[in-house]
Amino acid sequence: MKKILLSILLLPITASAVDFEFGTGATHYKTAHDGLWYQESYPHRLDLNSVPMSLGISHKIGNTRLRAEYIYLGWMYSSAVWASDGDYHPGTTAPPIYIGNGKGSVSGIILSVSRDVNILGVPFYAEAGPFFYVPKWSVEIRDYKMRTYLYDLTTTSQWRVGSMLGFGVRYSGVDVSIKYLGMQYNQSEPFPPIWDHAYVLETKVYF
Repeated sequence: MKKILLSILLLPITASAVDFEFGTGATHYKTAHDGLWYQESYPHRLDLNSVPMSLGISHKIGNTRLRAEYIYLGWMYSSAVWASDGDYHPGTTAPPIYIGNGKGSVSGIILSVSRDVNILGVPFYAEAGPFFYVPKWSVEIRDYKMRTYLYDLTTTSQWRVGSMLGFGVRYSGVDVSIKYLGMQYNQSEPFPPIWDHAYVLETKVYF
């Protein structure tokens, strides 16, 4: 009787067993457009690559896997010279006015559903889901001629909703994937981040 009772108590634990996942790899941020915190006609440097980290859990039901993942995309940096917005257009020769040194990062939670896709015997999968994230973005503004500090501009750090699409392969304790993370770009926002999406190449171990 005790054995039967113990089996009944352990059944939900076995049925709901999850994989724990830890990952890292490479992030590449993509800028929203020319004219947002940099201008192609003027000197600029964009350091859009970073190192992400993630922690998550997943549970497989048949050929479908449910995943909850916290991901930190890492820092990116920019340094640019620009003219006033009213004077700028591609190929402009208007004198520059400002220097802007920016930095930013993104962290958030991905809730995804993936489906196995067996290709030539290799266990690939495709996944999709919402990306709930918080951006951090600030720019130090300096006078171009005098190089003196003027002020900082900072985006509003609040939860936002984006999207995630991914493709990967999972086998023998290792999961390798590439993800597209779409993020909001709102023209009405006073100081939006320089990026509007990112790509993440990630290698995870799971157990």
